[in-house]
Amino acid sequence: MPGQNSPNPQELLNQATQLARDGYLDRALELAAWLPASAVKYQFQIDLLTNRRRPGDQQEAEKICALWQVSAPESVQPLFQLMQLYWGSGRSELTPALAGKIGELEPGHRFTPYYQAISQQLNGDFQAACDNHRVALLRNTEQEFSKVELDLEVAIAAYEVAAGNYPGSRALNEDALAEEWPTYDLLQRAIRQWQNSKPETGNLSAGQVTRYSNACYNLGCADTNRFSGLNDALAHFRNALQINPNHILASTNYLFIKNYDPDLSNRGALDMAQKASAALRRQLGPPLASWGNEPDSERVLRIAYLSSDFRRHSVVHFITPVLESHNHEYVQVHAYHTGHGRDDWTERVESAVDHFHMAGNLSAQALQQKIIQDRIDILVDLNGFTRGHRVETLMHRAAPVQVNWIGYPGSTGLDVMDYRIVDALTDPKPEAEQYNSEKLLYMDPVFSVYLPDSDLPDVTPETPALQNGYITFGSFNALPKLNPSLLRMWGQILSRVDGSKLLVKNKMIDQPSVRKDISEALVNVGIEPERQVLLGRTDPPCEHMKHYRGVDLCLDSYPYNGTTTNCDSFVMGVPVVTLTGDRHASRVTTSQLHSLDLGMLAAPDSDQYIEIAVRLASDTTKLNSIRRSLRERLQTSALVDYQGFTQQLEAKYRDIWRKWCAQT
Repeated sequence: MPGQNSPNPQELLNQATQLARDGYLDRALELAAWLPASAVKYQFQIDLLTNRRRPGDQQEAEKICALWQVSAPESVQPLFQLMQLYWGSGRSELTPALAGKIGELEPGHRFTPYYQAISQQLNGDFQAACDNHRVALLRNTEQEFSKVELDLEVAIAAYEVAAGNYPGSRALNEDALAEEWPTYDLLQRAIRQWQNSKPETGNLSAGQVTRYSNACYNLGCADTNRFSGLNDALAHFRNALQINPNHILASTNYLFIKNYDPDLSNRGALDMAQKASAALRRQLGPPLASWGNEPDSERVLRIAYLSSDFRRHSVVHFITPVLESHNHEYVQVHAYHTGHGRDDWTERVESAVDHFHMAGNLSAQALQQKIIQDRIDILVDLNGFTRGHRVETLMHRAAPVQVNWIGYPGSTGLDVMDYRIVDALTDPKPEAEQYNSEKLLYMDPVFSVYLPDSDLPDVTPETPALQNGYITFGSFNALPKLNPSLLRMWGQILSRVDGSKLLVKNKMIDQPSVRKDISEALVNVGIEPERQVLLGRTDPPCEHMKHYRGVDLCLDSYPYNGTTTNCDSFVMGVPVVTLTGDRHASRVTTSQLHSLDLGMLAAPDSDQYIEIAVRLASDTTKLNSIRRSLRERLQTSALVDYQGFTQQLEAKYRDIWRKWCAQT
């Protein structure tokens, strides 16, 4: 508590600000209370409470706003701040009155139409919101826009609100367009109108290049989440790259979702990846070529795993058992979590490794420097081109040896990735080697192991058809994996199994437009609504897993197989029929089935895929036998041999480190 010789207000504010920067929010709030009443004090206190987020902090911040209003009744600043607090707590219905009041107090304020637009959009008055977005843009931008550019700027502003990118919001979501039809339609029309005007993209300002390419990128993300939106998504990502060839996320998202394309060849996939890698290399410059790591082939190795998914996510089911099985006498293990959230899986990963780093806020260069300072010998990337990746850090090369594993189902094409971890069934020798820029590091017999949730429901003792009187086929895979040619095969299967039903479960089915699109697509292949069971998200995970109890036989996706969904199916006693393709993404299930001695469920062509599913569906005795033994079969398979797998993996790490040392 300041005494007689306490610092002046500016010194006090400086001290409190430094405390806040160092993370001492409680002490900063104590000092802030001694500041004289002013807009600066009130804003500072509100910011501290908003960042601290303890129970009661929201109400306290609102009380401070009320004090601010009393002390400055003619100012709109406390009203702006109060609107932010309401938005942050999900109470947008309280803001229209405040929006009207700021219009009365300061109609000419540069932010008045902006805050009014946000309030109107969140409360359903979309057209009025767009009108105010237009006014706000004209009031706050010195640049002169053509009509089509201004229309596009308005659409982008509306999208930002739909995505949660506005003052006070805590709900930033790049998938927000999936069900925001007015916003999606407006943005798509505006992009098309602008493109039809044949703009000179070379004349765009740097800000326009960023905003317009991001607009195309956001449309692509929305289409990726829509059922059968693959081609539209690819087109939007291409448009983003035409506007901004250096848009890394558009480039990597394009590469990732092409894996869903049934027409993609092995050669085409590698060529595409290597072209993208070359473009990134031109953009980012040469990689690091030397490190301070001692080239001692037999010392303790420093192994690091890089992922945005050290949380409840498919990846943790495959990496956690390895982290918990490492022999720390031979390897020192680091984990760099480049995501932002933490949960019980994050805690489990942290407890398994020697050094855990929350790296979500680090730039590409800062992350590279951190990895170099930690003297990592082998950096294992678990993202590839999936969401949250750190391709820029990898391209700068943060470690002498870099390895791709688990997260991405094919060659990255990146000139800095030295190895990919695979097995002989996912990537058969020798033909697979010509379709990978990385050297293939073969595990035997499987390229990964699986750790189920600890809270698993029991397997039902009988396949459900024995009680239902009909077969229920199932799919729990990501919706972009369900393409028209696959659905036609499913239609043929159900047409030959009388009375059968199809259960499709995915969180996106909670979106009405997605549910409608899937249902119509199934009807088009002969699966009528009464034979469809469409399910959305189920929490907690144990309740989600219970839905496998209602399925007799799962039908795998093609050409991008399931992975986690297969293992979930196995642990719940449900067999999976798959179609074996010619690339990693379409051979993962085949590898898993062979490890369970169920290779007979892997079909070499579409006719056999249909035939195997129909034949097994007609043999409930066989289905029942598999159901009763499958969990035990999984528990004694290579898929859960954590110690044996990790020992083999450590030996592989040692081999590739010796090779690096020999070349140094």
